[in-house]
Amino acid sequence: MCDYYKTRNNIKLRLLIDSEPLLIIDKGKVIYKNMKKAEQTAVTVGDMNIEKSKTGMMVDKCEDGNILSSHLSLIQKDEKWVMSQLKARNIYNIKDVIFAGVQPDEQIYIVTKYS
Repeated sequence: MCDYYKTRNNIKLRLLIDSEPLLIIDKGKVIYKNMKKAEQTAVTVGDMNIEKSKTGMMVDKCEDGNILSSHLSLIQKDEKWVMSQLKARNIYNIKDVIFAGVQPDEQIYIVTKYS
């Protein structure tokens, strides 16, 4: 907040801190000189110490009341883990589960006969 007040009225200081926006495409033409500058100054998620969200596909773990053990090995989990996850959601019978899957960020998606 303090930087805002210091740079608000001082254009040179603001450009030094915030930098000037780079024009990458002008009238349909790429300005390669500015692209090189942008690549040199690009900030990555790692530079900002932000954890990157996991990407990928959901892994099926149950279908029609059956645990898919071969799929569980892909996410380093076992049947005991599946049952504990279901019990945590007040599902005590695997036969009540039509579908269950795990997202890459380990969120669980469950569809039951009673959903």
